[in-house]
Amino acid sequence: MKEALFLLCTLFALTLGSCKKDTNTIELDNPTTLSSSSNFDWKSTRDVNFSVEISDPRFANELHMVSIYTADPEKGGELITQGSASLTSKFETRIDLPNSLQEVFVLKSAPNGSKISQNVPVSTGKVSLIIGSVGISAGLTNVAKNIRIASKANTTLAVSPNCTTGCDFQKTLTVNDEWLSVSNGATLCVSGSNKTFNLNINAGGGTLRICGTGITLKNLNDNSNGSAIKIIVTSSGVVTLPNFNFNSANNTFENYGSVTFVENLALPGKLYNYGTLNVTKDYNINSLSNTISTHFNEGVISVGGQMNINSNTILTNSKSITTEYLNVNSQGTLNNNCKLIVNQNFINDYRVNNYNYMKVGNTTKVNGTAILKLTDGSIFETQVMDALGGTIEGIGTTSLVKVIGSTNNNIILNAKQTNDPKVKGSIQYCDNASLPAGLFANGAMQGCDVYIVKNECNNQTGNGTPPVINPDSDGDGVADCNDSYPNDPTKAFNNYSTNYNGGGTTTAFEDKWPIKGDYDMNDVVITSKYLVVTNSVNKVVQIKADYKLLATGGEFQNGAGIQFNIPSGGASNLVASVGVSFEGGQDSLVLVLFSNSRAEQSEWNTIVGKPLSSPKSYAATFTVLNGPSIQQFGVGSYNLFIWNNTQPGYGRGYETHLRDKSPTKLANKALFNSGDDRSNNGVKYVTENNLPWGIELPIANFAYSKETVSIVDSYLKFNSWAASNGVLYNDWYSNTAVGFRITENLFQ
Repeated sequence: MKEALFLLCTLFALTLGSCKKDTNTIELDNPTTLSSSSNFDWKSTRDVNFSVEISDPRFANELHMVSIYTADPEKGGELITQGSASLTSKFETRIDLPNSLQEVFVLKSAPNGSKISQNVPVSTGKVSLIIGSVGISAGLTNVAKNIRIASKANTTLAVSPNCTTGCDFQKTLTVNDEWLSVSNGATLCVSGSNKTFNLNINAGGGTLRICGTGITLKNLNDNSNGSAIKIIVTSSGVVTLPNFNFNSANNTFENYGSVTFVENLALPGKLYNYGTLNVTKDYNINSLSNTISTHFNEGVISVGGQMNINSNTILTNSKSITTEYLNVNSQGTLNNNCKLIVNQNFINDYRVNNYNYMKVGNTTKVNGTAILKLTDGSIFETQVMDALGGTIEGIGTTSLVKVIGSTNNNIILNAKQTNDPKVKGSIQYCDNASLPAGLFANGAMQGCDVYIVKNECNNQTGNGTPPVINPDSDGDGVADCNDSYPNDPTKAFNNYSTNYNGGGTTTAFEDKWPIKGDYDMNDVVITSKYLVVTNSVNKVVQIKADYKLLATGGEFQNGAGIQFNIPSGGASNLVASVGVSFEGGQDSLVLVLFSNSRAEQSEWNTIVGKPLSSPKSYAATFTVLNGPSIQQFGVGSYNLFIWNNTQPGYGRGYETHLRDKSPTKLANKALFNSGDDRSNNGVKYVTENNLPWGIELPIANFAYSKETVSIVDSYLKFNSWAASNGVLYNDWYSNTAVGFRITENLFQ
């Protein structure tokens, strides 16, 4: 099999003996097994999935370009992947990154060419980002995301129950002032029109559903001893209620229809409004026994008096609330996702999160340590900013605080005299008077021109003038400034495999599968690199691939090919080097580079003092038909493999792949678990001790060892890397620092 001593006696050995060989056989003396776990994948790279959302509303739903680099391109970083994203479509991609790379550089280019960028950690296999007009943030939890996007869709999320199903008792009102009762968790359904009735809720509590119109509940006696009470007004219900005060935090009120409270509403429990809710006087959100009370509005609420969000209570508004006065008291929280109008005065003593539009007709006070937070292009408008002991904070896309009248002189004087800014972050503060710089910090500034998109929540007012979008010559939706192919509507973005500009990656094989062989891993050594072109919707449309055969360290006649996760008929227009072709009889796309390595290189390029053959280059460019998304296809590493084509005894079915890569349709799968192969349903192409038949490294022209010199005597950290399951020294193959390699042992 070999004519001389080889690079390794055993690649994966903690201690190695000498090799014995003649012209016919290879024997390993004292082979030992490296102490790596069975799940070690022997990879020097890993797949990282990116999901990038756009929260910059300045360009409506126009396409932005998202680019991911190995580092800041101004400091030598290489572009890896690009794609489009908008307010309604994410950019999702999958990148094969070196394990030694723990940070990437993300850049977003808007349709007008304006850019923002940031370094982003990639310590996990999934990275979720949200990019606005001024910054990049990690993905929010589902709860937080729901709060932020609810303002974009004013649709009722819940379905109203009725009075024909799910009822334990049904009552149609025919006379006024009847007394009804519910207990033991039962559900009472009430219908009728233009009638009054009274209700006793007894031990065990229960549920009252009202489906009638013109119904008045005059008296509600709670005799349930603290049991949970639920009152539901269905979508067909039109109901009037008296002064209303549930005395338990377990109680719930749901409205899908139209409800009027003729006095006050005080509810220390849960309230869900999906219809129209009118409170003639005050609306008090109370809490009992330190239990947090939560009220949710997905409909329309109108309050004739004062709305009080008291301690340990949360109000989330996702459609419309109008009130005369609003107080957010200590330990109370308001989340406004859509429109909230205060006709008179607003006092904030704790926390308000505004994600869309708030308007105060008279004075606003942000007292003490209270926070008024504005997110992603939201608007807070007031006639007078009367007190600002707390802070106004902006996050995400620039938001606007608009003071129609004036800012209190005490606020201005305090900003001049102290180093205590009150307006911080991505905020423009609009006021006709000249305000001191000491009022602002962390990017906040005085100004009125920030562009905020009009929407249903902000009464179609918005703010400012939309930025100019750059031309789009080919009409594919990607502005020319972001389009790598501005005159071709079928192409838009370039994606590059690891180390593309540096020559690509190296894959090295042992060629005797399913027998272990000598594990010198120089039987076939190939570098590869890929340019993957995608269109404006991030679908793969073209692949350009380049390969170099560096070494053929053996007598076997090996073939080489690449399997792509594309159907066999999914490509056309192949332009390639002589001999390179698509392989027939496959169910997936397989590109064959050569079928006889010995015919490709006359010399092995592994033995010092022997003549050398120049690296043999191969190139292929082809169109992908109905291509997968770039997230499905991935950027970087594909299924490069060899097969032992030597006759007799071998043939096309003797495919050798990297650990756990899939064989092609033409592979002889009966060979699995023969010889030294111990493939199973979970892992393929490994020995009993989890040794592979090939390795791939994210570096071109990998300097393999001289013949007779083991890899562990050339790369001094290799053993530690493998023994640690890839945790330690994951740059063992590229690090040239003292203690990492012995240069004179490497084949140059």
